[in-house]
Amino acid sequence: MSDPAIRHAILIPADQGCPDHFSASFALTALRRTSMKEARWFCEIKVRRGRPLTMTDTHEALAVGRTSDGRLIHRPLSPHLQVYRWPITMALSILHRVTGVAAAIGTLLLTWWLVAAATSDHAYDIVSGFMRSGFGLLLLFGWTVALVYHFINGIRHLVWDAGYGFDKHEANRSSYIVLGLTALFTVAIWIAAAVVL
Repeated sequence: MSDPAIRHAILIPADQGCPDHFSASFALTALRRTSMKEARWFCEIKVRRGRPLTMTDTHEALAVGRTSDGRLIHRPLSPHLQVYRWPITMALSILHRVTGVAAAIGTLLLTWWLVAAATSDHAYDIVSGFMRSGFGLLLLFGWTVALVYHFINGIRHLVWDAGYGFDKHEANRSSYIVLGLTALFTVAIWIAAAVVL
């Protein structure tokens, strides 16, 4: 072995699992529980002086399981969320939570504006200048989208609470309706604000 700090390497039967770090007692327990002859998959553990045992090969070890009769088998790994094409209902469910947080955080802008309006003309001018800047307008637009989407999707949730719209086709259709109404009302609010202000 090229690393002089490594005293020796041992193989741990993978049916015991392969976490990132092993204590010496865990390694010995794993060796005692499973015969090395019956194990087909192993975690290679490098034993270092004065350090915990560390595993270097996890890829195959993660795909090992044990059947009810005790045999080791190669098991499939569950795919991650990035593998799947998200259904529209799943994406909008996550978006509902995100927009709820964004709407709550955006309320800080409203609070800042109200406090500035109540404090002095100078404070109000500072806040108004910020809100009219490019970044301020972007924040206000994002807050508007978050509020409108969260409100409209909340109405859809109330309809679901009443027991309607659970059919897959209806749920998908209502998802697109929510997105369309969000875009429509957001644009309408900004047009109304441009006309009034």
